Amino acid sequence: MAKVNYEWQVGETDWGDDTEMLGFEPTPARPAPMRRLRHLPRRLVWLSSAATVLLLAVVGWRLWQGYQDGFTRVRRDIQATSDLEAWAWLNRDASLGDSLVSTNASAAWRTRATGIDSRLREWAGDNMAAPQVELSDLELQGNVALVRASVTLTDTATTFNAYSEMRFYERGDDGVWRRTSPDAGFWGVERRLASDHFQVTYRARDHAAVRAFLPRAEAMYAGLLRDLGLDPANEKPFKLNIVPTLDGATFRFSNDHELTLPSPLLIPTSQGYQPEDRLLRSLASPLAYYLVQRTLEKPTLNRDTVWATGRLALGISNWLAFDSAPLPTAWQAQLEADFRRELASGHYISLASLTSSYDYDRSLGRLYGSRMVAVSLADYIAATYGRDRLGQLLQALPGARNWDEVTATVLNISPLDLEDAWRAYIYQRYGVQPKQEAAAQ
Repeated sequence: MAKVNYEWQVGETDWGDDTEMLGFEPTPARPAPMRRLRHLPRRLVWLSSAATVLLLAVVGWRLWQGYQDGFTRVRRDIQATSDLEAWAWLNRDASLGDSLVSTNASAAWRTRATGIDSRLREWAGDNMAAPQVELSDLELQGNVALVRASVTLTDTATTFNAYSEMRFYERGDDGVWRRTSPDAGFWGVERRLASDHFQVTYRARDHAAVRAFLPRAEAMYAGLLRDLGLDPANEKPFKLNIVPTLDGATFRFSNDHELTLPSPLLIPTSQGYQPEDRLLRSLASPLAYYLVQRTLEKPTLNRDTVWATGRLALGISNWLAFDSAPLPTAWQAQLEADFRRELASGHYISLASLTSSYDYDRSLGRLYGSRMVAVSLADYIAATYGRDRLGQLLQALPGARNWDEVTATVLNISPLDLEDAWRAYIYQRYGVQPKQEAAAQ
């Protein structure tokens, strides 16, 4: 490309001899402000300007005050509905509770929300006092409001006694605000983020939570692979869909590694924890379950280990989820509370409830406690022998002739000695003094 040179010549030759140069003589006088209004007195101009500014301030203040008054009225009206909801929930008044739900709420949301509320009520126990509900962070879009509800429970039967969640209310034709299903319009546009092993689709409101969650998800995944002795090269990326609704959530990974989770803001989360904590826990259970099943891909060859395989697999996956994402939940609190009560009442726990076709519900009386037998065994093995033994145990079960062979091969201990050591561990772990007479039965 040719180079173009620009040459500028400035000098007397630029001007013709007859060019007239315009000059401006400096003046010591300062230009008067608002020269177009110089015929008005300066004081009047300033007074007029001040009056205009004052008028605009008054109008702006009145508009702001009206806006705040409107927000205050909406917050007060929603609080009234929330107080009635709490009373109906405490007293199991289904009729009143139904009257406080919008007719526009989706059927799927009604089913899921009713299930969550019912379980919370059951787990709280009969001696619970009235819940205290504080509303904050009000947002409005037309006749729909989004609020954060912080709930405090007292005198509950478990350690789960304070949580927060986002709730939606819709104003009816009668002016009453009623609970309704989530409105995706509050969640913003769809976005995507990806890490080495997770591809996440979500909405803008969950962006901060997803960004904080992804590194922790990767660390949790790497730890689970180590615990179970799995090769990461054999796994393809997981697809996570985080949706602004309780509808359509899945609880296990599909065959194409896809999982749909509700926005963490919509799920009751223990106070003091962040949305990314809730999101990590939502992933932990299905991810641990999936990887445990991958560990057990070999078919069980001996019927004597079938029962141990299924029950231990569930207990180990539960323990891995609890330990990898330590977020207190109502469900976990209920499991542990029931198990502690069963231990304190003197029920004799035995490995036979896991390793034989014996009806293991009878051994502790309740499914919650029975599930915790396997969880507590996984806890003991990890604490005593190392977390990697959990994967070795699962890998040995399908091909073993019986449970005795598994304990001898993996843990180098007899079943009876394992049972005694495990029982002593859980009594100490849960702070329970065993009743010797009951234990001898």
